[in-house]
Amino acid sequence: MKSGQIIKGKIDGVQKRYQSLDLPQITETRLSELTDNSQLGTFYRFWIAERIFGGMRVTEAINSDGRPGGVVKHIILYQYDRTTTLDGEQYLFDSEEFIAKLPRRFKFPPMPELPEDKDSRIISPPSPLEWEAPT
Repeated sequence: MKSGQIIKGKIDGVQKRYQSLDLPQITETRLSELTDNSQLGTFYRFWIAERIFGGMRVTEAINSDGRPGGVVKHIILYQYDRTTTLDGEQYLFDSEEFIAKLPRRFKFPPMPELPEDKDSRIISPPSPLEWEAPT
């Protein structure tokens, strides 16, 4: 499984973009299906052919003077391998079973620490996918 995340938007009053190094292989067209939304809130998408689960949390940005303005988008992507081998047994990723679990609430990972170095735009990958316990 590969995972990655992107942070983009108005950060400290300036338009910035951060991303992890090993982003799942997804076309910009597919990614824009998720990221073109600028409404505040949390949104999810699953691309069956690519086996990629994506989520985006859009929050209001705060300018350096404390006024609200613009948005910050936190995008997470998890790409699942078609098969996985464990203890000599090979398992096939079941997209249908995964889709059936999607109505359960997904725990959106926290915003990562942004680099102190103003020239660095590299952040860590997101934490592993977690689901909230059914209530």
